[in-house]
Amino acid sequence: MVAMFNGEAKSSAELRQYLCNIQEQCEASDCDTLPAVIILDNLHHVSSLSDVFSGFLSHKSTKW
Repeated sequence: MVAMFNGEAKSSAELRQYLCNIQEQCEASDCDTLPAVIILDNLHHVSSLSDVFSGFLSHKSTKW
């Protein structure tokens, strides 16, 4: 499965939440239902990439 997220300035919080939810599902060993590919388009419109990815990258490493 492929998921696509189109970045906009107003969607930073939505993208952050989406990535955190994916990380939590993977940590709960529910990786089979997750997309194999996530396409993040137009990230240049997102106001702060560090805010978006900080929660996602700070989670413990999993079996990705």
